[in-house]
Parts: sequence; structure tokens; C-alpha cells
Amino acid sequence: MRITLVAHGLTLGSRRGIFGDHTDLLPGAPLPHLPTHHTGLILSGPEPACRRTAEMLQGSVRIDDDLRGPDAGEWSGMSLDEVAADPASLQQLRTWIGSPSAAPPGGESLTGHLDRISSVLDSDQWPDSGAVIVASSSTVRAACVYAMDAPAQSLTRLDVAPGSYATITRRPGGPWHLRAIVPPSRSERHTTESTE
Repeated sequence: MRITLVAHGLTLGSRRGIFGDHTDLLPGAPLPHLPTHHTGLILSGPEPACRRTAEMLQGSVRIDDDLRGPDAGEWSGMSLDEVAADPASLQQLRTWIGSPSAAPPGGESLTGHLDRISSVLDSDQWPDSGAVIVASSSTVRAACVYAMDAPAQSLTRLDVAPGSYATITRRPGGPWHLRAIVPPSRSERHTTESTE
């Protein structure tokens, strides 16, 4: 069984490093790699950029709220620089970066996010024909870390850029395996706007 994980394309929030990015794809930005041959299930995280990317695939898309990025709590909508500008928040940020079990104020820890994504992957919903999941870079990263059976601390050491994709595989009854992570193509000619 194979799942292709697609990180949605570039957004204003991803460009600015915004926590809890709920912005849409940037007009004119290169599209992420979109699988051209798939016959299975298509799932999307609830974020606007995920839904818009998933709509570009041919097939019926199911929104799965459990595929959302980590809840940034009070930091939602703020950039890293904005959080770091406040001394109290800076200390919380350092703790959050250093410990995957720490959470932003009112938010979700990286460990909590990883656990949520692993529960989705370990569910019995996957058809034999495979699936495509369109999600935030954070969610794709969590799925890759889980597939490698790596510790939660690895979440801060794996970069998944907007527009990247990954493939994970599993034999019946076996563990997930990370097959590949592919960065976005700089030569990609497709964009979110029609170019005539």
C-alpha cells in the first residue's frame, strides 16, 4: 500500500513563517507536484491551501480535520519574529523548539501532532489502490517521521518545503516505511494562475 503525501504550495503564511497558517495559495506561485496517476482515495487537510491543491487532482476529495497542522494556540497568525519579540514568549518559544512535548500557550505540542497523524495513518481506511494526502508541510513532516519510526525530536530536524511530496509504503500488517521525499521543482512551469 502506498500513500503519496503532498505539501500544499507556497502561501503568504509559509513565506513569512506564520504559525497556524490558514492562508490560500499565492497567486502565480508554482504548484506543488501533483500525482498524475492515482486511483485511490484523496484526503485533504482543512486549511484553504490544502483544499485548493487537492481540488486540482482528478477525483473526489474528502476533507479530514485530523490532517490539520499543529494547533499554534496563542501564536496563531504570528510570525516567528513576532513571537520572539516578547521576552516571555521568547522563552516559551525556546522551550517549544527544544522539547517536542512542549506546546505553545493554548496550543498543541509537536508530540501531540505526531500522535494525531500516526493515528490517521494507522487507521484501517486505506484502500489497496493507495491514497493521496494533501496537507501542510508540518503534517507531511510528521507522517515522514512516523514512517521512519524516528523520535519526535526529529520533527525539528526535517525540512519539508511547500510543494514537496513524499511517498510512504506499508505491507499488510507491517510498519510504514519512508520511500522518498522530493523537493519542489524549481523548473515547474505550472502556476496557480493561468499564464497566456
